[in-house]
Amino acid sequence: MLRHPAPLVMAGLALALSACTGGAAPDAVPSAQDPTPSVSSPAPTASAASPTPEPEPSSPEPEPKPEPLRAADGQRYKACADGACEVLVTVGTKFALDPSVAGGMETFEITDIEKDSVGADFDGPGQNIHAVGVVGGLFTANGLPYSVVDVRGNQAVIRLGK
Repeated sequence: MLRHPAPLVMAGLALALSACTGGAAPDAVPSAQDPTPSVSSPAPTASAASPTPEPEPSSPEPEPKPEPLRAADGQRYKACADGACEVLVTVGTKFALDPSVAGGMETFEITDIEKDSVGADFDGPGQNIHAVGVVGGLFTANGLPYSVVDVRGNQAVIRLGK
């Protein structure tokens, strides 16, 4: 005889519900035999799917090339023999001087060129003078004025004489 049909109905209802949920109760933790539940992520938004590219930085304008150095006598170093010239020089440029206008000095040679100065050797029998002239300055070696007009890279314009 059945006294309370409710527990039996409840058991049947729980069994029916577990059949609908794939064999596990809604609160049940999946066992090793149950397939791992899949987690679906929300669909990507338009901004996440295709980010807006940032604009490319514009290329810097190329710097204008400086005008080449120009000297009144160019690279005609024979013009310096009389002690009065303006020439374009590089390290190693060497030319003859008339000893009578250069206090006995016979040669002039560029030894170094820096950002704003030029080094030079004045040589003669038994004497050597090393002079470093700065742009815009004036140096005198054995009575011969020497100045640096301009320097660009490994070139310079120098002036001998006044």
